[in-house]
Amino acid sequence: MTACYYQRMLSLTVCCMCLLILTACSGSGEQQQQPAPDVDVVAVHELPVANKWDAVGRVDSKDIVQIKSRVEGFLLEQGFIEGDIVEKDQVLFKIDPKPFEAELLLAKANVEKTQAALVEAKLNLMRGTQLYAGKNISKSKLDAYTSTERQAAAEVDAAKARVYSATINLGYTTISAPFKGRISKITYSVGNLISPSSGTLATIYSIDPIYVYFTVDEKDVVTYRSKWGYGPPPNLKYMLKLPNGERYKLEGKLDFAQPFINKDTGTVELRCIFPNPDNLLISGMYVSVIVEDAEKKNMPVIPQSAVQQNQSGYTVIVVDKNNIATSRKVTLGMRLDAMWVVTSGVTTGERIIVEGLQKVQQGKPVTPHNVTIDSKTGVITKRPKKGVKGAVFFSGKEPAGSVAPSEDDPQKNGSPKTFKNKTSWTDTAPRKDQLSNNTQEPVQKTPVRTKSISRQSNTSNEMPSPSTTNSGS
Repeated sequence: MTACYYQRMLSLTVCCMCLLILTACSGSGEQQQQPAPDVDVVAVHELPVANKWDAVGRVDSKDIVQIKSRVEGFLLEQGFIEGDIVEKDQVLFKIDPKPFEAELLLAKANVEKTQAALVEAKLNLMRGTQLYAGKNISKSKLDAYTSTERQAAAEVDAAKARVYSATINLGYTTISAPFKGRISKITYSVGNLISPSSGTLATIYSIDPIYVYFTVDEKDVVTYRSKWGYGPPPNLKYMLKLPNGERYKLEGKLDFAQPFINKDTGTVELRCIFPNPDNLLISGMYVSVIVEDAEKKNMPVIPQSAVQQNQSGYTVIVVDKNNIATSRKVTLGMRLDAMWVVTSGVTTGERIIVEGLQKVQQGKPVTPHNVTIDSKTGVITKRPKKGVKGAVFFSGKEPAGSVAPSEDDPQKNGSPKTFKNKTSWTDTAPRKDQLSNNTQEPVQKTPVRTKSISRQSNTSNEMPSPSTTNSGS
């Protein structure tokens, strides 16, 4: 009885151990059979790119004038609104003109007086000449008459000059704008006594055209001189990017280059002149100056979302023909909207991962899915292709011979139709013939994953749950 009991316990122990071994082996097999992670890939393609260079620029007015009084008097009128645009010859200030009008009248009266004295001197000289001819006066007396006549003529000229000076001073009582521009706030209000020693009353800044100053590094100057010499470059465009990120619609031209290099900064100051008809550029504003070469050449470009940065620089994950993911270092050039120009590291046609980077392991296989990317915004658009394995395009840049998305593509028009080997899209619960027996939950405007339906990339950034993956098994 006891031996039979121990025999049964031994058999039960052996069965449990076998069950544990089988369970461990089964779990190991399931772990080895885990599917490769889904990732979205695009193919590197080329775009015509022009060499660009940008710098921080400062806007400055072409003409800046400080308005000052040239005569002393009380300020009577202000003919503008502070901060407004004034036109050329517009009256800005009026100073009390009465003292200057009186001075002008006095100068004119003095002219009449000197002219009368001149007439008397001429008559005396004429009489003296007749008397000297009859030897009735001496030669010295005749010389005195001659001198008096000449002095009277000089007094007339001096009186006329005082009239001219009084007229000028009277004109200074009205201050006008020398050109069209924007005027600053005033320093003295109406009623104050002002004079030439009072300083600046207001400042006018010209607005059209306008200057933009920026600096370039000395090595860029050497490159420039070696390519174009000291003459003007034939194919350079000068453009501006405003502080709000918008591109200024008008182009400028190079107006001045400093003839020496600043020894403290190692830079050369340049100046461009830009038309400013809408008064959009304001003196003191900081902008981005973009210098672009008119000649373009094809360069590989990649989406910004594919680029990773670490201590060694920038990297992308490349998927080879065997769907093995490897990290590769790249050298980036300038940025074009949501794309980066690549100067080295990848070549045209290579596939790079743009979504699902966190699920990728170095040297491990992945399941790539083709997507398109809008080069302006960087938004990913799903476009399943028929029979084109690994072909990827950028927004509107599909190569010839590729199969365009069908009109029934649910990503294109939101159709609730079901396709073989595609994700099912529906607004209500799926039909029984579309799902396996184990899938009973309704789907609301999301793709249903079944055993007979292949996974679509970008449906979700997460891996499918085990219950969904094993449905219908």
